[in-house]
Amino acid sequence: MVLQNPGDTFSLDANGNLIAVPGGASGQELAPSAPINTVETLLVKAALLAGVTLRAGSKIIATLAGTCTSTHGDVPTINLRAGILGTVADALVAAIALPASDGAGAAIPFKITVELTIDTVGPTGTFAGVCTVTNSGSTGLATSPSEIVEFSSAVMPTTTATFFDVCFVTAAITTTCTFTYATITVTH
Repeated sequence: MVLQNPGDTFSLDANGNLIAVPGGASGQELAPSAPINTVETLLVKAALLAGVTLRAGSKIIATLAGTCTSTHGDVPTINLRAGILGTVADALVAAIALPASDGAGAAIPFKITVELTIDTVGPTGTFAGVCTVTNSGSTGLATSPSEIVEFSSAVMPTTTATFFDVCFVTAAITTTCTFTYATITVTH
């Protein structure tokens, strides 16, 4: 396969085939998940061409949606991972601790948007971003209809990572989320 334009990258289609993506990379959509609580679960990943896909100023946007049932004020966490596996075993590059759930509510709809910008590239690349949680009312995943959490990376190995992964886990089984939608997009 030949890159058609300098901004083109590679990604995987739904069948696992390598495809050229003009100007960026996109992850696969998630089929509805089983309920998730204390076992960290991969929601969506983007295939990267190590050393090419990400550059200073690249943007990664992940959009997640689903429902949450909570009977206790637990802390849900979005874990961002990068590495060569495309699984929860990849290196943790940022852990976004969301505000504690309300501790009430059954099947409350929510939407999470994770937006980050690559600041530096290389074996010790860095990024910073913001995670926005929109929640239906003041129960379920969050205690208010809208929460914003800023975050930054420890180290993002842009020259070797072949996957960027978005994972989810909660602090206890009393908060359980089911995801019905998850996408990730990488742009330059």
